[in-house]
Amino acid sequence: MAKNTIKFFEDNNIELLYHPPYSPDLNPIEHVWGYLKSETYKYDFTNIDELKKFILNMWYEIDEIFIDNCINHLVKIIPLI
Repeated sequence: MAKNTIKFFEDNNIELLYHPPYSPDLNPIEHVWGYLKSETYKYDFTNIDELKKFILNMWYEIDEIFIDNCINHLVKIIPLI
């Protein structure tokens, strides 16, 4: 992290949370990508256009509750960091 950035945080009493460099649990979209990937592997596509159409349809059909759960997962794990 740049020295100026660290100084800014220190000067403004902002506490930084540690997290590992690769921490998919802290990135809710990773759960969404995992869901799309697992659904995609259930089918055999004959061409790239068919695959694109399937993924696009899946994207728009993702349930709002699923998205909320992905985000709310952070509430559970951030205190553990």
